Order: sequence, then structure tokens, then C-alpha cells
Amino acid sequence: AILALDDNTRGGSEEMHLQAGLGTSLMNIYGKADAVDAALNRSLAIAEKLGDNLCQMGLLGVLHVLHVRSGDFKAALYYAERASAVAGGMKHQAATALAHCMLGRAFLYKGDVSAARAELEASLQHGSHLERRSTIYLAADRHYRPGIQLARALWLQGYPAQAVERVHKTLKEVVDHPVALTGALTWAIGLFFWVGDLPGAERHIEWFASHAEAHSLGPNIAVARGLKAQLAICEGNANVGVESLRSCLQEIHAARHGLLIAEFNISLAQGLAAVGRSTEAETLIDETIRLVEANGDTVHMPELLRLKGSLLLSKPQSHVADAETFFDQSLELSRQQGASAWELRTAIDLASLYVSQGQSERGRALLAPVFGRFTEGFDTADLRAAEHLLANMG
Repeated sequence: AILALDDNTRGGSEEMHLQAGLGTSLMNIYGKADAVDAALNRSLAIAEKLGDNLCQMGLLGVLHVLHVRSGDFKAALYYAERASAVAGGMKHQAATALAHCMLGRAFLYKGDVSAARAELEASLQHGSHLERRSTIYLAADRHYRPGIQLARALWLQGYPAQAVERVHKTLKEVVDHPVALTGALTWAIGLFFWVGDLPGAERHIEWFASHAEAHSLGPNIAVARGLKAQLAICEGNANVGVESLRSCLQEIHAARHGLLIAEFNISLAQGLAAVGRSTEAETLIDETIRLVEANGDTVHMPELLRLKGSLLLSKPQSHVADAETFFDQSLELSRQQGASAWELRTAIDLASLYVSQGQSERGRALLAPVFGRFTEGFDTADLRAAEHLLANMG
């Protein structure tokens, strides 16, 4: 159809719609490819020339998603900021909701959890009175995004029960939209891992995999296999999980699908450490630290620093002082981000180190105030671990 355009229609609304459809379809089938960039940017250029703000919003939204999926979170923030500027010149509820959603997602990836939550809640508020079918161009599957990312922000802030509740609510809202459902499940499954609900993770991985296969969502098929490998590592089957996850990561990298690379690398490093390959695990953590600094998803940095400290402690030779340094850096950064969940994990590890050194009071002084800020989710894995450690300190 694009090739059939003539001089009268090229550069007009017909080409804009065709290029947008081509780019969006290719993105969902193949991931980030040069043809996707070319089609979407051509469509956006036409929308700008025509002064069509609604179409610009839709296309900026797709480009934002494209760069999130490819793992370029700095570029995703750039498109979110452009969309916010366009929406600011419009009096359009759906455009405002979309702009808040895009900014909220971008802030969450960079680790500004409080700002992310504020934007995501504003998106839900502006979108609450809209019809299910959005008036924003190419936005039919976007209504789940603020809810699912708000769930992750809530967990990071230390509200695991509210986070799980928000996940289930959001999944119910998109159960009849395959692309939206797989998108929501991508993030939801990570939250089930975070709270330690492995049966819940397994059920949702199977759901995710079946929809990705049924609807030819190419990169997500590899992601589903990666999530299954991640589950195997969490369940203690590290040998199988490590090899499977490595294989899946090759496919995911080939598709330039960087959405969960940091989370997959964290699981792979944990699996490598579990099978006695700590040097490889440490190298991978170092590579991932450089990766998130380059790509902009620094929300994972406190966890990476914590794991680096843990790996140093597992070495045969003593690296206690270096491990403490990484734990301290993790604590400081998690506090800057407002990520109480990461802070709790690191406080557990550092307090355990103090206990092993015969400094139980020092361990209690560190862990008890962090644990005391939590008001819910005491049946989740990290809170159970913290409670158990405090009880054993006497």
C-alpha cells in the first residue's frame, strides 16, 4: 500500500497511517529493527507537518514503548518528555493521561520512585473517566500501563500487598486484549518474583507464554522461555536454569529486546553463584552495572550493588571490607531512590554480616528501623526473612 502511493497522497494522512501501522506491526513481531524506526519516524514527521497533535501523541507513545522494549531507557525518557510538551498544548484528557503515564514509566526506570508514583497516579486519575476505547491514535492497548507500573512503584516503596492487589486489578482489565495482556504480564511476573510467590509466578508465566505463541509476538516468546529459566533458578534448579537463560538471552539480544535484561542478568548471576561459578557471576554483575548506567534503568542499581557485596563475601579469600562498601552504597542509593524494598534486602544482608562477626546489636540497630517502616506484606519473602533474622538476634 505504501509503494502504491502517488505524488498526491505521499506525505499525507494516508501515508502517515500506513507507516504507523507498518512500524507498530513490525515492532510486535520482530522487536526493534531499522525498518521499525524508519516507519515510525516517517509517520511522526508527517504528523508534525500536518499539525496533528493527537497522532503525534500516539506515535510518540509507540516510540517510547519501542525504546523501553529495546532497553534504551534514556531515549524512552526523551520521547516521554516530548509527549508531555505536546500534551501541554492540548486540552485533551486522554492525551494528558498518556503523557503522565509515559513520564511515570520513565521516572521509574531511572529510579525516581516517588516522582514515578505521582505521575502514574495522575495518569490513572485523568484516565479514570475515559472510555475503554481511547481517542489517542494507536492507544488501544495502553490503558494497562500506568496500573502495572504503579504496582512496581508500590513494591519498591514498601507496599507489597498493595502492589499485588494492583497487579491483579490491572490484569483483569486487559484479559481480553492479547497485546496488552502480554505487556502487563511482562511486568507482573517480575513482581511475583519480588514478593517470593513462585507458584503465582509460574501460573502467570504459562499464561504469558500461551498468549505470546498464539498471537505471534516474536520477542515475547523468547522472553517467556527466559522467565521459565528464571523460575527454575529461583526454585533451586540452577544448573538447568542457567543454561536455559543464557540461551534465551542470546535470542533476546538478537531481537534487540532489552526490556528485562537487567532482571534476567540478576537472576543469571544468582544462578551462577548457586552452582559455584562466582567469578562468572561477579563479572556479569559488573557488566550489568555498566549496562544500566549506559541505558538509564538505574532503578536496578541498589540490587546490583547488593549482589556485588554478597558475591564478594562468598569468595574464599576475605573481602569483607569491600563487601561492606558495596552494601553501604546500595543502602545510600536505595534511600535516594525512595526504594524501601531494595533497602530492606541490603539491610538484611549487612545485618547478617554483622551477626556473623558477633555484632548482633549493630545488626539490630541497622535492620530494625528499616523493617519497622513496613506496615503490610508480612507474608512476603523479604519481610519474613527480616523478621526471622531479628528474632534470632535475641
